[in-house]
Amino acid sequence: MPGAQKRLGELNSQMAADNFWNNREQAQKLIEEAGFDLVRQEDVSENAAAVSKRWHDARADDRDALLTIEGEERYAGLQGFLEVVHRLTSERRLSRFVYLARKPKSV
Repeated sequence: MPGAQKRLGELNSQMAADNFWNNREQAQKLIEEAGFDLVRQEDVSENAAAVSKRWHDARADDRDALLTIEGEERYAGLQGFLEVVHRLTSERRLSRFVYLARKPKSV
């Protein structure tokens, strides 16, 4: 998809920028600075890759109906987005982490 290739190029440019934030240590620091205790951290990148692929493929199966509802531009845009998410998470160039934090009990 040409749109997906364009979005992938844009994302690659953003990821190369000095201000792109994707740092687990920074997330942990911000959680602690907010006064929370980090209980658990889990890498759920594989889930993001699997869900984006399933959603993309299911939408492709219903393409004609979705085009009637969404129009070509919106349909292609979301398909391209899902394709990029799947590719980047599968290649481990984009990660998804879940954090569980707890507010400490007051003493």
